[in-house]
Formats: sequence, C-alpha cells, structure tokens
Amino acid sequence: LAKTISKFNLLYPININVMTNNMQKVVGDESIIAEKSTLLAPIKVFPQEYPNIRCRSVDFMLSDNEEALISNLYSEIQTD
Repeated sequence: LAKTISKFNLLYPININVMTNNMQKVVGDESIIAEKSTLLAPIKVFPQEYPNIRCRSVDFMLSDNEEALISNLYSEIQTD
C-alpha cells in the first residue's frame, strides 16, 4: 500500500486509520485475537519509510448500538 502511494509522488500528508476489534486491550477484560497484531508492523513502519504517511490504529469494542459505534469511530478518526 505505502509503496503504491509513493509511486504517485504525493507530497501532501496521507492519513491511514486501521480499524480493528479485539487486537489490543481497550478496557482489560476482552479476548485478544493475536493474529490481528500483524497489522501493527505496517502502522509503525510506513511513517518511518514515507514521512508524508501517518498511520494509527483504532481498536474498538463491538456494540449492539451500531449508530453509536459509527459515531464514535467517526469522531476518533477526525481527531489528531
């Protein structure tokens, strides 16, 4: 992904938000799915190799209230 973006020689900042659930402990009592942690490497490496790419991981708990979940995720990705 980062290599493809770099081919376009984009100079402006690019933000990549990786949304997951059960990858990291949020409140401490959830079950973690270890395989999802492989996403952390590109999140850390992309910005080191491509200074205009900013990555972050947003791990959330699934909720029965989809509207609230979507609203919370939207708010999260709008913050710096």
